[in-house]
Amino acid sequence: MATMLVTGGAGFVGSCLVGRLLADGDEVVVYDNFSTGRLDFLPVTDPRLAVVDGDIVDEAGLARIMQQRPPDCVFHLAAIHFIPYCLAHRRETLRVNVEGTQAVLDACRAAGVSRIVAASSAAVYGISDRANSETDLPAPVDIYGASKWFDEILLRQFHQDTGIACAAARLFNI
Repeated sequence: MATMLVTGGAGFVGSCLVGRLLADGDEVVVYDNFSTGRLDFLPVTDPRLAVVDGDIVDEAGLARIMQQRPPDCVFHLAAIHFIPYCLAHRRETLRVNVEGTQAVLDACRAAGVSRIVAASSAAVYGISDRANSETDLPAPVDIYGASKWFDEILLRQFHQDTGIACAAARLFNI
């Protein structure tokens, strides 16, 4: 049985992932500040689930939980993602989406995490009349897309520095 940590695990995508991980027999730690996620999305009666009310920009809190329950894999889904909110709150978007991702990576390094999967977005691509390909060059048109592209850069550099397996999933409309 592996231990998985899911940042943003009480959100729509996160709660679906948590359910799947539990169904696969894993132990799951959800790390969420509940700004958009909801506790009632989670199967809180499952003894293999631990829910931590925490924010990814709280570096000390994030590091503490990863030291207490070292995860085998971290699924990093926590982010500000509602585009109108991102446009109106650019600094907060960068603080949470970029600085928060760096805090997650730092905590992963300290805890000896072996795998990281981070949610990126189709917003890293520019606007196009054709289907995107993973080989298309990023060309974000807003702060959200730019923040997710920068997250991918952080993830790539983190992998190069540490050798820890990292993947970014460019999610489209869910």
